[in-house]
Amino acid sequence: MTPPRRLHVAIVDPRYVPLILSGAKTIECRLTRSRVPPFECAEPDERVYFKARSGIFRCAAVICKTDFIALAGPDSVTALRAEHDHAIRGDEAYWPSKADARFASLIHLRDPEPIECGPDLAPLVRPGDRRAWHVFPVEVGPQRAPGLFDR
Repeated sequence: MTPPRRLHVAIVDPRYVPLILSGAKTIECRLTRSRVPPFECAEPDERVYFKARSGIFRCAAVICKTDFIALAGPDSVTALRAEHDHAIRGDEAYWPSKADARFASLIHLRDPEPIECGPDLAPLVRPGDRRAWHVFPVEVGPQRAPGLFDR
């Protein structure tokens, strides 16, 4: 087996953290209008650190499978919801807000665990960076030092 090459930081709504930790949410879904990470940027055995939006790192999990899908329109999003929402656990507002998505990244998770801090990414991420998914070389973590993502 090849060792993981990258680590990931996903910014999530804090309501999803307990669902990830309990194993109720086993797929992190990113629906986007363009090919942005994690689309085709995540592989099995890579680690995802979950940071609560406007908060701190809360949990981490390992990617066990990925599905990257080019969507054909709102009907594709509806079909994706019907097939996977039991594992994605999107709330009622999530799905309509993503009806215009053209790309789906389904990141299947295993081995979730609570964490109190994450990798020190401050040297790599500019203040004000609003991306919700970051990809870094595995050498960045999991060391810990105070930084941007600790606030």
